[in-house]
Amino acid sequence: MTLEEDKQFLLAVRQNRRQFLIGSVDRKSLNKCKKIKEKKERLDKLRERENKDISSITEKCSLSSLSFISSSSATISEEETPSDSEFISKLTKMQPPQKRARKDIINSQLASSLDVSKLSDRKATMVVTSTLKSAGCDPSEFNVNRSSIRRQRVKNRKAVAESLKSEFKPSSSLTIHWDGKLIEDITGHKTVDRLPILVSGHGVDQLLAVPKLERGTSEACASAVYDAINSWNLSDKVKCLCFDTTAVNTGLRSGVCVLLERKMDKNMLWFACRHHIMEIMLSGVVDQSLAPSSGPDIQLFKRFKNSWDSIDQSDFKTITDDAEANILAEVAADRISFAKKQLQVHQPRDDYKEMLNLTIIFLGGVPEKGVSFRRPAGLHRARWMARALYCLKIYLFKHQLKLTKKDEKAVREICIFTVMIYIKYWFQASTSQSAPRNDLQLLKDLKAFESVNKNLATIALKKILNHLWYLSEELVSLAFFDDELSVQEKKKMVEALKIEGTHDCLKRINLDMATIHEKNIENFVSSNSLKFFQVLGISSDFFYKDVETWNEDPDYIAAKNIVHSLRVVNDIAERGVALMEEYNKLITTNEEQKQYLLLLVKEYRKKYPNTNKSTLAS
Repeated sequence: MTLEEDKQFLLAVRQNRRQFLIGSVDRKSLNKCKKIKEKKERLDKLRERENKDISSITEKCSLSSLSFISSSSATISEEETPSDSEFISKLTKMQPPQKRARKDIINSQLASSLDVSKLSDRKATMVVTSTLKSAGCDPSEFNVNRSSIRRQRVKNRKAVAESLKSEFKPSSSLTIHWDGKLIEDITGHKTVDRLPILVSGHGVDQLLAVPKLERGTSEACASAVYDAINSWNLSDKVKCLCFDTTAVNTGLRSGVCVLLERKMDKNMLWFACRHHIMEIMLSGVVDQSLAPSSGPDIQLFKRFKNSWDSIDQSDFKTITDDAEANILAEVAADRISFAKKQLQVHQPRDDYKEMLNLTIIFLGGVPEKGVSFRRPAGLHRARWMARALYCLKIYLFKHQLKLTKKDEKAVREICIFTVMIYIKYWFQASTSQSAPRNDLQLLKDLKAFESVNKNLATIALKKILNHLWYLSEELVSLAFFDDELSVQEKKKMVEALKIEGTHDCLKRINLDMATIHEKNIENFVSSNSLKFFQVLGISSDFFYKDVETWNEDPDYIAAKNIVHSLRVVNDIAERGVALMEEYNKLITTNEEQKQYLLLLVKEYRKKYPNTNKSTLAS
């Protein structure tokens, strides 16, 4: 080894990077390096050739005239002169590309409208482009394509949802609502549990989320509701729970309500959905009369629906034509008057209006808009009112149908129960302050109904006795704000506050029907009733003042406004379910974007409740 070799070896050792490796030749790396080198050489040659072409084209473009080009062409060999087509092609390639349109037309309002209208990105692109053409605009000047519209809509959904969360600062106490529903997943055909979660309060009706649950257990439901409350920073505002009276919600040890109280570490007011309670009562009556059905179809109703087209709707007979009409003689005028008054009030569903109109017709009256009948709708296990609607229609046209004596008797029984008991308490169910008084009166009316139909009265009483939530020591305080109670009755209630309450203070009470006729509203009041005011943070100082001055007392008026705004029916949760079902398979399959979409649609519909020009232009 020479001295120079030793020197180079020493220098190589001192370098940080290893230059040599003892081992076999890495053929794979060599081939890779070779390909990279060859590719680089090809690109260099291509770049050099393009530069020559550009120089040639630039030189020809700089000639002063076509004649000069013609005279000079003789000195240029044919092999070196490009053809006219090649020249034009290369010249075209040198022209600067057309600039992209920079005018954005998709603002927040338009993006939200496209979502509410259920338009996909492609359909939205077609609609927007056609609208621009119709307005005399050039679509090429605007940034309108499927990708840009999609990006704007995704961005807008998130912005609207985050804005709602940050700006939602309610000042009053809130009630949390939820209602589970099994529906198809947004991707695929797997069935999943969806849990719409909303809050209500004084002037408040806000959707929080519609999460997907892995399992519909009480723990999963409670965790989802708790997470939604915290994500909106509402833990201090939520004071009440509104729910359907299913076992998963009302379990004494591991129901959703119990678990939520534990998670939030505070006592809360339990508002069992009063519409759900009335549905349970009616379901017992229908099953008792018609015998329970395991499927959604009742054969009597199915036959009636199929024969609707052959029925002469002008030929109907009311209960006044029946020999047993005397049963309803005492209440007919009162129920007709009640139904007409309810029709003057906004009814959120068409079947509510239909129930009121059929009640008037059944009792021999005439609705304000005249006698008319709607085609029988489909049946649903969760909508027991539909059974009552079917029975009323079947009774009115029973002489045109081939009914057995048993079916005719069952239909008559259900109709009489519906008009005497059901409609009155169903349509008053949403009034929070009258809930205790109505429940007590319902028990007394059902007891009296035993003289009309003992079997139906017994089954209805059994159902209601399992749902005496609003006669509990806490919730009976709602009656302090009931204008239907006299001053004397309220004075007795105030006196009853001195009675020591039970240690457990049950959310749902048990009652002995043997003494129900002796019970008055003050019999359910105790010192525990003051917990109602503590939970809501309402001042109870007006108790130290004369009851006759309450309506002029600021504390009482403020408390009354809060109580009247309390929701004791879970209808808004049902509307949350309907919203999820409506948009379940539309617009997006991304779970996060689906949540944003539902919040956006809910808010848009509150802002624009109809499609009138004046509403949309505001």
